Amino acid sequence: MKTKCTHKNILATVDIYRRTNEKGEVISFSSETQIHCEDCFTPFEFEGLPVGVYKNYPTTDPERVTLRTPIKPVTL
Repeated sequence: MKTKCTHKNILATVDIYRRTNEKGEVISFSSETQIHCEDCFTPFEFEGLPVGVYKNYPTTDPERVTLRTPIKPVTL
C-alpha cells in the first residue's frame, strides 16, 4: 500500500522575462512560477486567479500550475 505524501520538500522555480521595444530597451518585466513536491513530483495549483496572460495583474495557465505575474523594480 502506497503511503500518502505529506509534501515536506517543496521546490519553486521562477523564470523572469523582459519585454523590450524595437530599440531593445526593456519596457516591462514578468515572472512565471511553478511549485511542486520534490518527493512525489505533485505540482501545486494556484487558486483564485484568472487564466490567461495580462500585463497588469497575475494570472495562471489553463492547468493552474504556472503563476504569471507582472513585476517591476522598486523605484526609490
